[in-house]
Amino acid sequence: MALIKPSFVATDPVAPLSPSPSIWGSCPVESLMLDPSVGTYIFERWDRVPQRATMVTTENAYGYYSLLDTGSTITGSTATTPTTKATWGVRDYMILTGDGTDNDQTSMMYSGMTDTPTGLAVLDTGYGKMWYETVVTVTSVVTDAYPNILVGLRDITATANDDMADAGTDIADIDYVGYAVWQDDGDALDAIYQTTGSAFATVKATAGTLVASTWVRLGITFDDPTVTYWIDGANVGTVDINTSGFPDGEALTPFWLAKVGTSGTATTMNVGWWRFAQLFNK
Repeated sequence: MALIKPSFVATDPVAPLSPSPSIWGSCPVESLMLDPSVGTYIFERWDRVPQRATMVTTENAYGYYSLLDTGSTITGSTATTPTTKATWGVRDYMILTGDGTDNDQTSMMYSGMTDTPTGLAVLDTGYGKMWYETVVTVTSVVTDAYPNILVGLRDITATANDDMADAGTDIADIDYVGYAVWQDDGDALDAIYQTTGSAFATVKATAGTLVASTWVRLGITFDDPTVTYWIDGANVGTVDINTSGFPDGEALTPFWLAKVGTSGTATTMNVGWWRFAQLFNK
């Protein structure tokens, strides 16, 4: 099946931030839409998340998301027309902000319609192809001691306050496949993975460079047995799921985290659209 064209038009100021053809060109979107037996998909531009100011101040489910906050805020965008790369459409991005106190963490994960997160992806032998991509930007200062972020696929256990360790150099004992910006190198996007009971492993250090107030697309695909990491549509690294320490067979869900570094300056990360698809069979 041919890929359905993204909803952005050529004159849209965020057209360069459309889903990456190098990722989605191989995804049978029309087949997924027409036949639920082919697989599952979610293409999110936040239409289902109502606008309000501070969305949550404690751990809670809100709509289709578990929004978790340890003294920070998660808000919805209020733009009504696409005018700049930082503001496009109504409710098209969520804003995760640490409140300026060292180690305060704000995180969000897809949860379905319950307070318990719902696993979407399984990266394991015999499972079908998987595609995932999201677009994010850090609008606060991007340098050492400032931003600490995680963007990727996480296991569906309840999140703790320290999914990223307070030192900003490690993550909690979780299953995770995705990207990290560590406190000691505040503009380097590292491609990493981890399974519970093991230390995280780096697929590629500084796979990309984070630039303040500049949107970046972060993607992950799976084609048994290979997981590929993508930044702005470019292949930046691969790993075999049979590698020791990889979380194969675990139920994973989209996850975003912003944590305040030792600078004590608020870390603000905007989360734009995200999309996911996985085939039921190889």
